[in-house]
Amino acid sequence: MARSLLFTLGLVFSGYAFAQDDTPPPPPDTVGVDDTRIESLLVQVMPEFPGGQEALATFMVDEVKYPKKARRAGTEGRVLVTFIVDKDGAVTDVSIARGVDPLLDEEAMRAVRLMPKWKPGTQNGKPVKTKFNLPVLFKLKD
Repeated sequence: MARSLLFTLGLVFSGYAFAQDDTPPPPPDTVGVDDTRIESLLVQVMPEFPGGQEALATFMVDEVKYPKKARRAGTEGRVLVTFIVDKDGAVTDVSIARGVDPLLDEEAMRAVRLMPKWKPGTQNGKPVKTKFNLPVLFKLKD
């Protein structure tokens, strides 16, 4: 029985992103608020892929190739890729938050590394590094 490939990108993002800033923390004896250092806060404006979510879905469908060995083995599942959208929109620090199989995990990361620069997330009107999670669903159809 021939199997045909059905690739679906889950565009239900993890629902959170964390801003990060490279500014070192203030000395321990400093009293007050250091608003130049942002960590573990929800960003006010999330990063955006050029063209929006529909363009992101199209990009992933075009770039992700189901690994032949995984297809032959019938391997399926949802890979959760995590990455940083830097202050300049570059995608960095790509890793797997929740993997399925090394072949599928690596393919999902490969595609994410090919992404063009995003519109960066902002906090108080300033671009900030933002952690982003992207689920990538690999599914075979009979």
